Amino acid sequence: MKLEPIDPQKFTDYEAYSERKRTRWERFLDKIKPRSAAMRTTVLVLFIVFFSLFMSLWFFWRTLYLPEIQQHARYLAVEIEILNNPDLRIYHQNTEVDVDDWLRSRVGIEYVTDPKEYPNVKDKVIAEFFTNQIEAKLAKELKVEHATVYFQFKPSPRIWIQTPEMNGNWVREPLKTYANYSPELIFGWLLGVPLIAAAIILTLVRQLNRPLRRLQNAANSYSKTGTA
Repeated sequence: MKLEPIDPQKFTDYEAYSERKRTRWERFLDKIKPRSAAMRTTVLVLFIVFFSLFMSLWFFWRTLYLPEIQQHARYLAVEIEILNNPDLRIYHQNTEVDVDDWLRSRVGIEYVTDPKEYPNVKDKVIAEFFTNQIEAKLAKELKVEHATVYFQFKPSPRIWIQTPEMNGNWVREPLKTYANYSPELIFGWLLGVPLIAAAIILTLVRQLNRPLRRLQNAANSYSKTGTA
């Protein structure tokens, strides 16, 4: 039997369709990509869980917390204007009432001039996320360039406010209802939900993939040995 010579053009065509070299980015994705189907499913579901948590936080922030913070800043602006207005008088049954004492007894806000009581201002990343919103709204309401708001959680929740016209003094307002907030509960929700979801999902996915893995092993065994 005589074999026909192979056309060299066929080798050229074959080379044109050979596998292309993978890029550095593709090789990096191959390294971090989960190998098993169970892990890939778990990662995908965890992404959905984190996305749901993010959207929940964004929803509550935009519809509940931010409007409430801005409204509270407006109340603070009115109270600070009352404290800084020496010509304002309050009368009760024809008797003049001291404005500072009235605000301290009714609202709890007071004008602090003793340097020993001033707050020790420190950088707080999480707290500043909220106080920055109050500062912007407060400066707009008071028509000043800048207002400083500092949140102090211990020994009791309170906020400190300072504007340029206070000449270094502070206004202190207690936040009694903020003591009901539990940082442990918040972090438990943010971290506990994804961790518990990951454990449950990984367990369920492994149980669901176990029959498929047995079927795959049986198919591989049959293709190699003819028995399964």
